Amino acid sequence: MTTTIADTSHFLTLEEGLASGEVLVTEQGSDGMARRRDGRVIPNYSVSASVNQLVLINRSKHPLLLLAGELVSGGKQDRIIGKDRLVPVGAEPLPLNVFCVEHGRWSSGANFSAAKTIVHPSVREQAAVAQKQTEVWNAVRSGTTAAAAPAAPPARMSVEVLSGAIANEAPTESYDGLYNKSRSVGGSVDSFVKKCSAVSRKKPAA
Repeated sequence: MTTTIADTSHFLTLEEGLASGEVLVTEQGSDGMARRRDGRVIPNYSVSASVNQLVLINRSKHPLLLLAGELVSGGKQDRIIGKDRLVPVGAEPLPLNVFCVEHGRWSSGANFSAAKTIVHPSVREQAAVAQKQTEVWNAVRSGTTAAAAPAAPPARMSVEVLSGAIANEAPTESYDGLYNKSRSVGGSVDSFVKKCSAVSRKKPAA
């Protein structure tokens, strides 16, 4: 049986697009600039900022591939993409469904950058499947201990470790601050992954 792998090289990733400036993600109602089909650039003053919706503009010459769970950092609070989708070349400014993963911040800021992170499957599931903001926050705060696929076991951490990290290192309860930048939680995640890897190497071949 021959396995066929599709060529995805002509797609632009969100990380690449934000890094190059060819893709712009902003809060709704920010004074960012939007490009119309006729080539004119106009201010974007549509509506006020919303927790669960941003605005995305694809200014590149490639279709943009978005994956549920991709983290964008900045704006009024960090968000994750709500569902997989393709954004064609030349599309109008797109209302982008998102979920907040930084419960304790709503401050000044309009534009976003890529955090080079796709959140843990248990957090991604709450956004892409359950589509409930409160459950996304709960999954971030609980140590991502919800059921996940065997290939990506959840990192199980004590309430004390997480509470200490929130108090001392991630007061806004941001996913990025807790799981990417916190020394205490990050160390627990790394330790857990190493243990799982060691167990999987010891399993006899089927």
